[in-house]
Amino acid sequence: MGITIRPAGLSDADELVTLCGQLGYTIEKSALCHNLAMIGENPHAAVFVAQVENGAVVGFIGVERRVMLESPPRIEITGLVVDAALRRQRIASRLLDTACGWGRRQGVARVVLRSSSQRAEAHQFYLDYGFEITKQQLVFALTQALEEPT
Repeated sequence: MGITIRPAGLSDADELVTLCGQLGYTIEKSALCHNLAMIGENPHAAVFVAQVENGAVVGFIGVERRVMLESPPRIEITGLVVDAALRRQRIASRLLDTACGWGRRQGVARVVLRSSSQRAEAHQFYLDYGFEITKQQLVFALTQALEEPT
């Protein structure tokens, strides 16, 4: 099967919404398009898609160059999914290869990612690819109103 890896575009939105669902995230198409446009404006972030010969998008990877005060710059994988029907065909490896190459062009050698604790199969894939487990953590989120209280 021929696979092309290319930057994501707004025309990929329907398929990206479906893939986000397979990853466990529900998002409206309009919100995804907004996010994709913002990523497109950021020279330190990108989304790449895997496209099969018939034109269908069957996977994506999001990447971001992160600069933090306490550690050297790194590339963070912000999302990675391949359509469930096409897994184990090296598509995710191709997407990771693309992300790593993008990182090198950004001048960054270290690549990190986070994976939910219940994704044991994905964890094994990352270990087989060459990643090492460097930390286990909890993720906390706070959703706050955009307007200041009156």
